[in-house]
Order: sequence, then C-alpha cells, then structure tokens
Amino acid sequence: MNIIEISEIIGRLKTTKRTGWIEANIPDPESIADHSYRVALFVMILSDKMGLDTEKAVRMSLVHDLGEALIGDVVTEGPSASEKKETKTVRERQALEKILSAAQSPQYIELFDEFEKSESAEARLVAQIDKLEMALQALEYEKAHGKRLDRFFATADKMVWQPELREMLERIEGGRPRIP
Repeated sequence: MNIIEISEIIGRLKTTKRTGWIEANIPDPESIADHSYRVALFVMILSDKMGLDTEKAVRMSLVHDLGEALIGDVVTEGPSASEKKETKTVRERQALEKILSAAQSPQYIELFDEFEKSESAEARLVAQIDKLEMALQALEYEKAHGKRLDRFFATADKMVWQPELREMLERIEGGRPRIP
C-alpha cells in the first residue's frame, strides 16, 4: 500500500458517521474525522497548558481512531462491554497496521498501544478528552434537536477524572437544556 492508497483509506473517516449518534437518531451526525479533529485541537491546547509532550499527545489523538477507517465506529457499551472493547482494540490495531504498512513507522502503532493501555500522562489526557469532546458534542446535539442524550454524559462522567478536565465536563453538563 502506498501513501496515496493510505490517504484514500483515511479519507473514509470523513464520511463514516459516528455510530452512537446514529443509534441516538441524530440527523446528519458528525463523522469520525469531525470528532478526531476537535479531539486533536483540544489535546494540543490542553497538553501545552499541562506541560505534557504535546507532539506525542497530538500524534496519539490522530491515530487513536484511525483503524476505524477500515472497521467502522464500534460502540463498546452495554452487556459484555469489556469483551467488546477488547475485540474492538484487536481489530482496530490490525486495521491500523494494514493502513500504515507503507509508512514503515512502528511509532504510530506504539502510540496506539500506549493509548489503549493508558501508559502515560499523554495517553490518559487523550482518553479523557476523547470522552469530554463526546460530551460537548452531545450538548450541541441536545440544544439543536431538543433530545436528551444522557448515556453520552454518563460515559463521560465515568471516564473524565483529572480535576481540570472534570471541571470542564461539569461546565458542559451545566449547559444542558431542560428537556422533558
């Protein structure tokens, strides 16, 4: 696979809609690329502010969903969530290896592995921002569509624990509209 072929596969992220929003019946939901872009910018700003390795954190945020270009956006909630997560991680890593085969750069796979194992402050930041961004998107959809999206806030609530990020999540949740 050459760089052009890799770019074409990566381009699928622009048209693949996020599964959770489809399941929630959100009209014209965001794509994986939409989500990843805001996560990467969020990571860049907060990593700098927190004194982390920003280049590493941004690279990690860019590869963390890249395998979804081949496997799609797989939701890992509900019954047997840990089993679903484990299966998704294996499939996503295999897809990432296939996508990046022409790049001959094992550091991208290493970043994915580090993210999945939460092995560094950067990985923990990216994981939390991934969920914080989801909560922000849920807030935007609640405001736009007048629909309660509690499950997305519940997921973020479980995953976001760093004090500064927790404060942001509480501000996001405090902005939710009153919807019966």
